[in-house]
Amino acid sequence: MDKEPTNAETWALLARTQYAVGNFSEAAAAYAKVSALLPENADLIADYADALAMSQGRTFTGRPLELVRRALVLNPKQWKALAMAGSEAFERRDYVAAIDYWQRLHNITPPEAPIAQQLQGSIDRARELAGSSVPPPLASGFVEGAPTRSSADGRTVTGTVTLSAALMSKVQPDDSVFIFARPADGSRMPVAVVRARAKELPLQFTLDDSRAMAPSAKISNLAEVIVTARVSRSGNAIPASGDLEGGTEKIKVGSQGVAITIDRAVP
Repeated sequence: MDKEPTNAETWALLARTQYAVGNFSEAAAAYAKVSALLPENADLIADYADALAMSQGRTFTGRPLELVRRALVLNPKQWKALAMAGSEAFERRDYVAAIDYWQRLHNITPPEAPIAQQLQGSIDRARELAGSSVPPPLASGFVEGAPTRSSADGRTVTGTVTLSAALMSKVQPDDSVFIFARPADGSRMPVAVVRARAKELPLQFTLDDSRAMAPSAKISNLAEVIVTARVSRSGNAIPASGDLEGGTEKIKVGSQGVAITIDRAVP
């Protein structure tokens, strides 16, 4: 390395070796070097985040979380970054976000892989905790994949969410956006949720049973719902003062082309 300080392969080898023997601070320092040489490599950045978190007592606070987010920007399916993002969210009791990240990882994990069962257990645990301890409204993680049977049967709501021009200056690109449907009878428990980022607005959405939090709470079981879109600065689905939102009145399940404008602030 003294002879070839810009040799990324050598720095990566050193980083992995130091990590393997438990020298996490040294591993993090080596990963910092290699990630500077290869700034677009999501795998190395995720490894860097892991080593740095280990070096500071297994916590993702601060720089490790920034690196995790960077890795996911470069590659939304980077497995280690998804796993760490879910763990970080779970630790701060944002079970909605934990479900989101872990479900995305589960969707790209082969069913026969040993980690698949562990992931499902973590997702189930987060759902249990969300249902019992997180104030409404709750949300579900984004689920990729083929449409469910309810989608084929038209038991969905589709549409577009836009942000009012008057509020654009109040939103950061990475602010979380939750789009959720809840029963029109006044219940606060969502039956379908999509999570996105503010930079994706205007955003087309589909709310169906694949976005359900629990098998017993499905949009396909309802005749009417109310759909709300909220920009959350904290990344938490629980509404907070200063969040921005917009929504519909009661609409029928099966409605297509629903237009929602985020145009007001939560008091």
